[in-house]
Amino acid sequence: MAFILLIDDREETRELVQEILEDEGHRVKCAPDWVKGNSIIIRERPDLVLLDINMPGIKGTDILKVLKETVSHLPKIILYSGMDQQQLSQLAQQYGADGFIQKGSNIAAFLQEIENFLD
Repeated sequence: MAFILLIDDREETRELVQEILEDEGHRVKCAPDWVKGNSIIIRERPDLVLLDINMPGIKGTDILKVLKETVSHLPKIILYSGMDQQQLSQLAQQYGADGFIQKGSNIAAFLQEIENFLD
């Protein structure tokens, strides 16, 4: 299975997503902020990054921009937010994300979207 990194400032979200993905056999690491997330990306090379857009200090879109400029082995980056689908789609296109997933999706739909991005 895949190695997935979740960068999200909300502990409840990190714990829930980690449990869901690990139950499916994925290896999951979580980071509460950009600094820890960037370190994991550079050292451990995840297959996919779920990146929250609205975090204190730095927006996920700014993180994505920096990653694209500085990381040579960039994993698939998926924007992960509670924004509406149209906004997420526009941000993903504008910043060059590989896609997006809305927070609050039912578990089956969430897992299917993850699998689609990993294929």
